[in-house]
Amino acid sequence: MDLNMPLMDGFEASEKILKFSEDNISLAGARDNECNIIALTSYSDQESIDRCLKIGMKEVIHKPIQSDQLKRLALMYLHGLTE
Repeated sequence: MDLNMPLMDGFEASEKILKFSEDNISLAGARDNECNIIALTSYSDQESIDRCLKIGMKEVIHKPIQSDQLKRLALMYLHGLTE
């Protein structure tokens, strides 16, 4: 999730997505479709990072993206692998 977007920033968008996901998981009674949001930002201040994690984002990565970092996160969240 890019944190700096027009119309709705990534913080607000993530809150809405996670709320929607939580409501639908509760209705379905399954955790298979848990929503994992990874923040993408050029902000490196601790306040922004803490805000992302408090909202429920799983990780915060910084621009420019490193391909090995993206690959590691994809394997972690798509295939349930650990670091």
